[in-house]
Amino acid sequence: MELTLASPLQTGTSFAYWGGWIATLLAVLVLVMVLLGSVLERTRRVSATASTLLFLGLVVLPIFMMLFGAYASIEQSKSVEFCHSCHSAMNPYVEDMRDPKSTTLAAAHASERWIPRDPCYRCHADYGVWGEADAKLRGFSHLYHWLIGSPTALGVEQIHTYRPYSNLLCLDCHAGAKEFLASGQGVHETIASNLLEVEPETGAPVTSCLVCHGPAHPKLAGAAGAPAAETAG
Repeated sequence: MELTLASPLQTGTSFAYWGGWIATLLAVLVLVMVLLGSVLERTRRVSATASTLLFLGLVVLPIFMMLFGAYASIEQSKSVEFCHSCHSAMNPYVEDMRDPKSTTLAAAHASERWIPRDPCYRCHADYGVWGEADAKLRGFSHLYHWLIGSPTALGVEQIHTYRPYSNLLCLDCHAGAKEFLASGQGVHETIASNLLEVEPETGAPVTSCLVCHGPAHPKLAGAAGAPAAETAG
């Protein structure tokens, strides 16, 4: 008998899936309770029941509906599929990440399953509450550019990060790992201060991880530095 286990990606997305269904069910219940409460109120026979139904349908259930709906939306927006479907500018990067022959960092992390869930989000959203909020707010800006058909959103022009990529996003997973500490005869420990410190004028790391490891993604034809280097490091 063949044994199959749900992948972390499938397990993670199931929470968003069920959250969406629960929000939908609550929306139906809200509609039913409001309609039923309105009918009972007009009969003037069971006014207490009508008031209870209207209170639940207009106050209590909508709160839970919004919570489940917001949770499902946020979780779903972290997925690679969401990024890929929302704007065509992501097409070459997602395709490269899924290419087993690619040597970019994104492809290496995907093929080795170093980030089993939501790799786009994990690498491009600063950690912590405010980091996630900032990423979501920027998502509205991305949606706007996609709707107006800007060159970057259509994948015609090279896209860029809003600010220099933080080494802390890399170190959050790699710092302390045996392979990370032993790599290059301890080179990471030797340059640790450079990896952690940033330039005061630009906020860029004194020494970016991408100096030795990269490229992170392929570059569009004609963009500075294209074609991408062959080693991911």
